[in-house]
Amino acid sequence: MPGELQKDRQPNRILDFCATAFNEKSFGKVSMEEISRELKISKKTIYKYFKSKEDILQAMITTQLEKLENKLKKSIRNEGQIELFAIMADSFIDFLSRISPALQREISEDFPHFTEQINLGEKNVYHKNLVWIAKELRSKGTISYAIPTRELSLGFFEMVRGLKDLPEENRNYMISVFVKGLRNTEERKKKKKK
Repeated sequence: MPGELQKDRQPNRILDFCATAFNEKSFGKVSMEEISRELKISKKTIYKYFKSKEDILQAMITTQLEKLENKLKKSIRNEGQIELFAIMADSFIDFLSRISPALQREISEDFPHFTEQINLGEKNVYHKNLVWIAKELRSKGTISYAIPTRELSLGFFEMVRGLKDLPEENRNYMISVFVKGLRNTEERKKKKKK
């Protein structure tokens, strides 16, 4: 029985080690031999779960996107209304920080299909959750916006991408300005009617 439990953890051990090693050394400099040696498992065991290093990288990306989506879903259920925008931004920035800039460059140069997968996955996860939040808050009258929800979602997504290198205080200020603009749209509409 303990051996079975150990076997079930192997893929996660491999992914955790590789996430650290790929970020610290680079994808190209980490060999299957090193993974085997550091984890004290045979290469055969690694190949049992992953066909190649690219397969490990693919699984890492997929796992990170799933973690991001789960974190957002949990936040949506547990947080207040407007705070959700800040949580989404923080979650996204946390996701981006898990792949070092050097590894991002290496992936984009050597494996452009992974870069496309990451970008598409990010947008899908964020778009789906942000659209839901925006529609929910709009239906409650908490926020208002004059553009299609899809454009709001994509605009927020691109804004957050641009904020990732700013200090947290500055990011929070920019997000609060964004949210204030959503709140003020409704107030401006009421003033125009008077």
